[in-house]
Amino acid sequence: MKHEESCGAIIFIEKDKQRHFLVLQHRGGHWDFPKGHVEPDESEHQTAQREVKEETGLDITIIPGYREEITYSPGKGVEKSVTFFVAEVDSDHVKIQAKEISAFRWLPYQDARSLLSFDSAKGLLDKAVAFLKQQSL
Repeated sequence: MKHEESCGAIIFIEKDKQRHFLVLQHRGGHWDFPKGHVEPDESEHQTAQREVKEETGLDITIIPGYREEITYSPGKGVEKSVTFFVAEVDSDHVKIQAKEISAFRWLPYQDARSLLSFDSAKGLLDKAVAFLKQQSL
């Protein structure tokens, strides 16, 4: 079985005294978080930062302490692991990578959760929100 590794981020910004999360509509039609393949000699954080920059134009600050991994099969004979981090941005100005991303939304938690296509992504967002609540205590 072929194994692929990717990294990405659950990105938020504080707007109107509320956290808004970035969700992307990928060319396949599904709504998810930005992510992409690990390059040789690249750390997980470097991959997440590079992929977010490529897909959204955003520079992210990864919040230490949150690292979640999901595993799934995107095709026959392929197993994919994706590691996600929580990251904050100073600007909500997104410039999407048109060849991979068709739309984006900045949404409060419940709206973002409702829009996400996969249960695994919803679970990641739930864990991220719980993590961020602990950080602010």
